[in-house]
Amino acid sequence: MRQEEGKGFIKLILAVAVMVVIIILGVRYAKDFIKDENAKDLQADLLLVQNKVEIIKGNNSMNSEQSPLKGYQLSQLPEGINITEFLEKNIIPQEEYEKYYLLDSRKFRTNEFTGISK
Repeated sequence: MRQEEGKGFIKLILAVAVMVVIIILGVRYAKDFIKDENAKDLQADLLLVQNKVEIIKGNNSMNSEQSPLKGYQLSQLPEGINITEFLEKNIIPQEEYEKYYLLDSRKFRTNEFTGISK
């Protein structure tokens, strides 16, 4: 009778250990899934912005002085705009800063960007 009690306790410990492993793997899978979905949302947002820019560009004349697409050129950012954390990642080489522009939230509202989740 004493041996049967010991086997029951061992089975209980094994069952709890298996459940803990399953829960840990499930949480890890859920975190990875959420991370992937957030990345897909960001990609969709970027596609929306890209399409809206193409539409605006197509609707405007070639006069570069009146182009509503222009924001702040990375090489000439005004005071109060701090994107040094992004620039320190060296995603864009410093010699190419004049090719890229930063659109702030006012530019987005001015150009009627909608559907952006972030």
